[in-house]
Amino acid sequence: MSDQTQSPDYTAPETPGLAEAETLLASFRDANAPGQFLLDAEAISEMSTVFLLAVISATRQLAEVGGTLAVSRPSPVFVDAFSDLGLFQDLMKMEFRQ
Repeated sequence: MSDQTQSPDYTAPETPGLAEAETLLASFRDANAPGQFLLDAEAISEMSTVFLLAVISATRQLAEVGGTLAVSRPSPVFVDAFSDLGLFQDLMKMEFRQ
């Protein structure tokens, strides 16, 4: 995924919860290119555990086929949520873009 101008496959809202986790996973399933998924996490100001787990699930599924989940412009809240729950190792499996 070297194209830095790729449009996001999913753009997270300010406070993603259960409904947004379901939408994220549906977008992930519907993505055209296996092994490639771009999540725009810039707007996140509060993140639910269920949304975080959906992101981890997508990341792990991509890893199984040799892909990575790329996160564009992650907000500090997005990054901190992984550390707060002791899931920093899962955060490090993602590709980050500004």
